[in-house]
Amino acid sequence: MTEEILASAIQKEAQSRDFYTRVSEKIVAKKAKKIFDKMAGDEAGHVAILSRQFNKLFNKEYTVVQEALSEKLKIAEAQVYDIQTALQIVSLAIGLEEESIQFYIRQFEKTEDPEEKKMIKKLVHFEMGHKKRLQNQHDRLNKGISWTGR
Repeated sequence: MTEEILASAIQKEAQSRDFYTRVSEKIVAKKAKKIFDKMAGDEAGHVAILSRQFNKLFNKEYTVVQEALSEKLKIAEAQVYDIQTALQIVSLAIGLEEESIQFYIRQFEKTEDPEEKKMIKKLVHFEMGHKKRLQNQHDRLNKGISWTGR
């Protein structure tokens, strides 16, 4: 895995972590807050795993660059009170997870290193779990079950 690709993976995980943290801060419903807190924690763990790999491969530390939220993710800054906004946020989160899954699958196909394949396979598994959790939330919201307690 090249330095650029690994740095990109770290940034992608950090962006997801920050997104889930922002969303969690806006949610009132305890169950939904718990889901997004867990996902933010998982993404932080992915940042740590990938950062250790970066250090191991390139003998230097990687510092996550704090980026401004992209336009499509700025919705996380809104107050999350209605089901429509919640559906938009969950849909964006599902998209983030799908982007990560596809990114890791492409890297898996490119690498020959068995250790890298093992690490990437684990990351794909985690991201697929996130996507499934989010799809469950999306289904609940589509049924009119609010996650904000309002």
